[in-house]
Amino acid sequence: MNQADAANRCQRTSIARSTLFAALLVGWYWNPSSIDCFAQEPPSAPSTSALNDEPVKLLWRFRCVGRTNLETTVIRLGDVAEPIGVPTDVWTRLRGGIIGLIPVGQGRARIERDRLAQAVARSEGTEQPIEWIGPDMIEVSLRKQNPPRQSLAGPSPLQRLGDRPAPRRSSVQKVSAPNESSPTLSTSPTSTESAARPSSNTSVPNAMPVADPPSPHVVSRLESWIRMSVQRQNPELMKHYDVQLASSSENLAGFTQLQSAGGIMHTSFREAVLPPQEPVEQSTPIRRAIMVTGRGVDGPIDAQVVLQLKPHPMFVAPKMPLRRGHRIRVEDLTWVPVPEDQQRDDYSSDVDDFIGKEIVGLARQDAPLSVSAVAPPVLIHRGDQIELRVVGGGVRVTTMAKALDDGHLSQLIEVETTEPRRRMVARVAASGLAEIVTRSPRVR
Repeated sequence: MNQADAANRCQRTSIARSTLFAALLVGWYWNPSSIDCFAQEPPSAPSTSALNDEPVKLLWRFRCVGRTNLETTVIRLGDVAEPIGVPTDVWTRLRGGIIGLIPVGQGRARIERDRLAQAVARSEGTEQPIEWIGPDMIEVSLRKQNPPRQSLAGPSPLQRLGDRPAPRRSSVQKVSAPNESSPTLSTSPTSTESAARPSSNTSVPNAMPVADPPSPHVVSRLESWIRMSVQRQNPELMKHYDVQLASSSENLAGFTQLQSAGGIMHTSFREAVLPPQEPVEQSTPIRRAIMVTGRGVDGPIDAQVVLQLKPHPMFVAPKMPLRRGHRIRVEDLTWVPVPEDQQRDDYSSDVDDFIGKEIVGLARQDAPLSVSAVAPPVLIHRGDQIELRVVGGGVRVTTMAKALDDGHLSQLIEVETTEPRRRMVARVAASGLAEIVTRSPRVR
């Protein structure tokens, strides 16, 4: 019984193994890689030919434009960026992509560089690597287009000719300018524009487009830029003059040319300006024209501007630092310019107020010297043995005394006689000499 059961189990086991082997064989036939029991060869490295067949992504470079002027409110990629190493067909497709619009009424717009990258990625539709060069912020301005202004003298001869009815063909062919072929009148816009163009052989005035005058904000900005440029290039001139621009009406033409500039590059005087050496009674402004070179979008902008140079008042100052007690001489003094906001009431431009006096205060080199910093020279110092002279009634008596105070010429000081020891007040007459003047007794 046990042998029969064992035989049955062996038979069932062999049948199960046969069935499993058949199933594995069928699965391997359809997809050999799905059977884990079969050993798979390790994946081989791709061949060189396969690597060469894959497309290599090249790096695209775009340079951003810092500032630009447009004639329309539509901002396209080609207006604010320049390609570097980008295929021509790709750039032809991308340059017309719309980036944004200039707000109506403002005339200006700012675009971030990240926005350009998003627009290029959206237009191309691929993850092409792009490198951006240039500023992070781009300023776009709307260029104003004004119709030509009509002169006060009335319409030009060409305009009056255009207003007349068209003459007959025969008369038109007879009208000709010297040294030119016979023109033909036409009512199309093209012929009107060609007729309005200036000609070197005719003296007919033209009505050219004139830019709008700059706003007060632009004028203030240009004035500050020009003053800073003059101060940077002529520092010595700024010490002697107060630089101001002439009236806006005189500099209107120059400001109109410079209103689109992004800064001032250079300024130069057309005539030499020399600083004054001595003070003048009336500081009248000096008018000088300068050439200003501005930094424009399309290149440098040259214009002429008129400046008013008002000399600073000049005051007396020492040529070198002077110590306390120094007696001032003529060769010790000079004049220095002082701006109006730095002037004081005790400054003087007269050297006679200082010559022969002593320094009692601060005296720095090339700094204005105040009247309170000097005093008459001290002829007698405290503790000096001096000669005391008593004058009265035609009699002079001299004795020795001791000075108890410092004193300059004609100053009253206290002295003490030796014998007898008495204190009295005397007037300084000279160095080491004091006098006491008494009145003669009157007889009634």
